[in-house]
Amino acid sequence: MHYSELADQVEEDFSKAYQKPYGIIATGSQAAQALAFAGFNLYHFDDKIAEQLLNKLTETNNRPTVGEVAFRYLLKVLSDMERDDIIWDIITGTEKPGYGFMLKHCGMKTLSETWDGPGSSMNHCMFGHAQEWFMKSIAGINIDETVVRHYPTGGMAARSMPYGGSEGVTIPAIYDGYRIQPTVVGDLASAESTYLSPFGQVECSWWIENERFKCRVTIPANLVANVYLPFVGDANNTTLDGQPLDGHTDIRYSESYEWSKRWIDILIGSGIYEFETDWKTKTD
Repeated sequence: MHYSELADQVEEDFSKAYQKPYGIIATGSQAAQALAFAGFNLYHFDDKIAEQLLNKLTETNNRPTVGEVAFRYLLKVLSDMERDDIIWDIITGTEKPGYGFMLKHCGMKTLSETWDGPGSSMNHCMFGHAQEWFMKSIAGINIDETVVRHYPTGGMAARSMPYGGSEGVTIPAIYDGYRIQPTVVGDLASAESTYLSPFGQVECSWWIENERFKCRVTIPANLVANVYLPFVGDANNTTLDGQPLDGHTDIRYSESYEWSKRWIDILIGSGIYEFETDWKTKTD
């Protein structure tokens, strides 16, 4: 049996054993719903599973009931659903259980083994899954194996085309490229992060200032990236290094929609880029 066939069989067996009406998986807990959504392709059932997960979170006022194993998948699923607002509540809330409770009520400076206070372990890194969300969603730095397939091989010069822009040359198998897709959530007004890849340091920092979303991206030599810039306002007001995008021949861009959000999708080679988009959240 091929592994793909085995995977299909496992999904079928899982569905028969645990799938219940109305999108409920097993006991219907946050952990059960999140793990099923993240781990299996249950096709038409996914929307119902997600709906039940959101219902469970509503019941607890966005307090997590998952343990250290399922917590990562809870964050991943919510982020994939573009419900980073719920993750923000989980991360910043000071009620039991959660990080805020550990800090405000327990005075802890390291991660405990339990959500609701000091446990037998006071250096429990397994509860640190929020750092993945900080990197991938807030700062938006993600490895993306599909980027290079869309990278132009002719007719457009990048600031530093992979391997000189030669026809047919691909990125080494370690990574094909990156997706930079920062997320603005809650009252957060800035974020920055770096990742040391085998090719050099990937950086993304962003801040909101004077109704503009400003983002600085660094991509090392021999890599490419899709940058997804959020905006609120007119996409035509997006700039790179202070100039309209139309004036740059070293990028390719388009306006895109993903679930409830709008993005400027920009394909870039290696280099340092200073982007700005409209961020007009205030109404007259």
